[in-house]
Amino acid sequence: MGDDLKFIDFHQLQIDNKKYVKEIDEKNRKLLTLKSSTGKIVTRLINEKKRLNFEVEQGKKYQAEITEKKNNIKNLQEVIASVEEEKKKEYELLYRLRGQKERYQKAPQVILTKFFKSSFVY
Repeated sequence: MGDDLKFIDFHQLQIDNKKYVKEIDEKNRKLLTLKSSTGKIVTRLINEKKRLNFEVEQGKKYQAEITEKKNNIKNLQEVIASVEEEKKKEYELLYRLRGQKERYQKAPQVILTKFFKSSFVY
């Protein structure tokens, strides 16, 4: 009877072993599926990181361009203010010269004629 128990125990162990081997195979297949999907996810993550880095670099370039354009605008505004000030001074000079011209044109013609005759001697 002792041998029968051993045979039954051995047979039960073989059954349990087959069951465990089957479970291990299933888990290995699941593991391979998970490894495959993990590889795909890692590849996608790497690509997304590259795209993100590219976008960050583009953002930095755009920010530098914006800063440069703001500086150009500031410089142009300073130039415009300077030109406006110069324009104001030129208009003041123009009005002053027009006033002088008006006063000069109101001068008597006799003096002008005498001046031109004496300066143009033939």
